[in-house]
Amino acid sequence: MTELQGGIPDGKPNGFDIRHLFDLYYTRLCYFAHKLIGNKEASEDIVQDAFVAYWKKSADFANELSIKSFLYLTVKNACLNVIRHEQVVKRFAESTDATGFTEEKLQKTSSARKWLEKFILP
Repeated sequence: MTELQGGIPDGKPNGFDIRHLFDLYYTRLCYFAHKLIGNKEASEDIVQDAFVAYWKKSADFANELSIKSFLYLTVKNACLNVIRHEQVVKRFAESTDATGFTEEKLQKTSSARKWLEKFILP
């Protein structure tokens, strides 16, 4: 019998084989996440993070149904966080575009300010 991190024998937190759960749900969860956010790599990262979260809380689960619910809910919430973040980034980009300031203009303004400060201040 091999001991894994945390003293859990053979990868069975609370009696559930993590390999079995991973094999059973990984592909389904990736598909679910991909449908929500449309990015394969980000979906895979989210699902892996969900399994890590399960591993950390594995003692809290009494049956496989509660594990499945936890995994799907964790993935859904992480996907919603990604969607919210993308919306914030998009709004910020739109608001900076609406001001008419481009990166080049901001650099020129900054350079001009430094030049003025050099001649105004002793």
